[in-house]
Amino acid sequence: MARPSEGFSIRPHPVTGIYQVRFTLNGVQREFTTGKRDPGEASKEAARKYAEAISGRWNPDAPGSVAPGTPLDDVAGDWLAAITTTLDPETVETYEMYVSTHWTPFFGSLDRITTASTVDYTRKRLGEVKRKTVLKELSALRGLLHFCEEPPINNQPVYVPPPPRKATGVASSRPHKADPVPLEPKQVEKILAALPEWSAGRFGKRIFAVRARFAVAWETGLRPETLDVISCPEDYKRGAKMLKIRDEADKARFGRHLPLTKGARVALDGAIRGAGPIFGRHDYRDYLKPAGEAAGLPKEHWKALSPYDFRHARGTQLVETSGGNLVGVAYLLGHKNVSTTNRYIHPSLKAATRVLESGRRKGRQG
Repeated sequence: MARPSEGFSIRPHPVTGIYQVRFTLNGVQREFTTGKRDPGEASKEAARKYAEAISGRWNPDAPGSVAPGTPLDDVAGDWLAAITTTLDPETVETYEMYVSTHWTPFFGSLDRITTASTVDYTRKRLGEVKRKTVLKELSALRGLLHFCEEPPINNQPVYVPPPPRKATGVASSRPHKADPVPLEPKQVEKILAALPEWSAGRFGKRIFAVRARFAVAWETGLRPETLDVISCPEDYKRGAKMLKIRDEADKARFGRHLPLTKGARVALDGAIRGAGPIFGRHDYRDYLKPAGEAAGLPKEHWKALSPYDFRHARGTQLVETSGGNLVGVAYLLGHKNVSTTNRYIHPSLKAATRVLESGRRKGRQG
């Protein structure tokens, strides 16, 4: 294919959708982000980058080569493109939202990110969202600054302080994801029994396993997106006692070998139809909600039922029955930090009643 007349080409990044510009500089093919999703705007930015590089006004390899006033989303585009190989797409999408919705409108350009301006940013955001949300945004901002390493204007590291300890922030006016639907083991059994074994395709053709997928979800507590990609024979062979979780299959990039219960092995064996993804990505809503209704869940629960509820319920059940072994539960759920497991565990009235009954029994025995 001949080189374009303008000497460069553009193409969208496969994950972020942000257009990249490609051209040859000093005999080496180079690629940089345009920071734009619109092809027209991307072409203009690509032409600017190409002209500055070819003319020598911009040396991409020189430390501190970002010019003052360069839009922050332009610089952040390189960062977003770089982290797609180490973070899951959902996290990259969240960071992209930080850049476009919060950071670029507030800071404008990279050289305007200073310790003082980050304090102002923190104060502003605490008036809009909770402290834990601000902590996440500031952590991502530190990642961007670390990626830049040497700020091109002041040539000194920017300290991004955390919000004040006593600051709480305010609840966001934006809608949040609903709380998990509380599920007891017996309710899960009824839901599984009400699910069809296979999806109903045309002429009775089996398309994908339904009941087995949720049985494995309950037995392992794995994230739905991890279940989507586990594959035979790479991750599981029929009859195996362990399931391999690849780094790229896990949201936290926590590759590990997961011990399987007998129920999980039976479900996996029944779902395998050959080499490739065992379950794959499918929409299970048409099956899950009716099964919840058939299982006798309250209307507000079965209407809100989602695949993630199996993970939350299983995590709670494992903590209650393991004597509080959070380290073991964290490994099963794929949490690198036990503090994350703590946030996934939802106390239940039934568990509290059992604790009180246990205390009464010990008191009578004493």
